[in-house]
Amino acid sequence: MFYSFHFYCIYHLINMKSSLTLLCLVVWVNVDASSAQTEIEGACINPTVMNGFIVQSNERNVDPRNSKIYYSCNVGFKPSTGGWWGEATCTEGTWSGILQCIAQGVICDPPPKVENAIVKIPYQNKYIEGFEVNYECRKSFEIEGLKKLTCENGSWTTSPPTCKQYCGKPEGTGKKILILDQVQKRYENGNQIDYICISPYKGPGGKATCQNREWLMPVECKASCPDPPSIENGDFIKEKRDEGITEVYYQCSRRYTLSFTGSIRCQNGIWPSPPKCLRPCEISTFDAEYNLKNLPKKYYTAHGEKKTLQCKEGYYHKYKILGWNIVEIEVKCDDGEMQYGEHKPICAILIHR
Repeated sequence: MFYSFHFYCIYHLINMKSSLTLLCLVVWVNVDASSAQTEIEGACINPTVMNGFIVQSNERNVDPRNSKIYYSCNVGFKPSTGGWWGEATCTEGTWSGILQCIAQGVICDPPPKVENAIVKIPYQNKYIEGFEVNYECRKSFEIEGLKKLTCENGSWTTSPPTCKQYCGKPEGTGKKILILDQVQKRYENGNQIDYICISPYKGPGGKATCQNREWLMPVECKASCPDPPSIENGDFIKEKRDEGITEVYYQCSRRYTLSFTGSIRCQNGIWPSPPKCLRPCEISTFDAEYNLKNLPKKYYTAHGEKKTLQCKEGYYHKYKILGWNIVEIEVKCDDGEMQYGEHKPICAILIHR
């Protein structure tokens, strides 16, 4: 004869909060080699348990005609004898006791599904009395109704919540637009409103629709634009669009240069900063004692332009003498000011020592 043992583990819901308890029974199995092939007279046949399952247990050195079995029940059921598992004893081929699992309170079907909601519970076919379900809406949805449902008397308390998307009032309400009907704090998907534009904003208005938390407005209310800004030493060229001047181009007076080209546009009644007219440079501002060659009495160069000045014959750049032939000086005009580096373009006679 030899012996072995087995573990039988089962899960149980032990309270109304659906906590799980793991029950493990150590089962000794007694195997007699001399009787393994023959049926023992008076031994019991393993029974079936409705809504449950059997855990066999033959204690060591116990006659199989006087053995015990343990049985447990499915979720939502309990042994008729009470406790978390039942037992029965084999006596002369008959099991004593009742091997029966009865319903543990009233059982509920799975909770109702809610569109755009999340239910953080393990899925089961049945839920016991007192089981609670909590709903959460997905991002950008708002919940309406009770978040928690409880299994009571075979059904879930109250109706499940709903998850909806809403729009607030359209941006600019009371300033840019006036709602003509259905003035509410928030609107459901698909709700529509009629609106008109408020002065100084212009437009025919229309019907707006709430869709995915945003308003779809067929016509935008645009602010009327004031006169374009003026610039010194220049003027703008008007370009009319819709019901007023919304875009202008600028040009400068003779010899002046625009700081940037192109147009500026009025948006929401506001003009951006216009370009500037940058001044030219007057070459004749250099005195005669600078000894520059062929210096005109009055000569202009535009902003950004470069000019090469030359020393008179026999003269050299006074502060830039790097050799015998340094006679040219480069200058650049920057908004009316000549740029020439560290020193003025003064030419002088080279003195040998």
